[in-house]
Amino acid sequence: MNNEEERSGTESEHLERTAVVVEDDQIMVKLLQLEEDYGEEMVLNVIQMFIPDAEARIANIDRAIKEKDFRALEESAHGLKGGAANIGATEIATLCEQLETQGELGTIGDAPEVMKKLVRSWFTAKTQITQYHQALLKANGRDMITDDVSTSI
Repeated sequence: MNNEEERSGTESEHLERTAVVVEDDQIMVKLLQLEEDYGEEMVLNVIQMFIPDAEARIANIDRAIKEKDFRALEESAHGLKGGAANIGATEIATLCEQLETQGELGTIGDAPEVMKKLVRSWFTAKTQITQYHQALLKANGRDMITDDVSTSI
């Protein structure tokens, strides 16, 4: 296959992924934008790093709320907020901003309720990110089960 055929195949696969993106699906739109700007391998790397980092930060946020560790709450929420914003998970970023503020103020307030919303939002976001990841792997002819990137998901 020559370079033009490879590029054409990659472009058509990208268009197929683009076609399944719902207009208000900010995560998929952002991942597509990252793919266009930086390439598929970079998006695979971002996903590989983001998912375990997000899960660790969510666990830290939960622990910080339960232990009333305001500094840990602020730091973990701040870190997750930035990563979530970078991949288009605006609801997670907004919830983390609320939690970060609670940490800054040194009060738990409604943090337990916000945490429940964060967990629900993470479940949805992780599903979308995983679907995008699998589509990228499939488009590249890579094994979705044994690929190093997908084992962390």
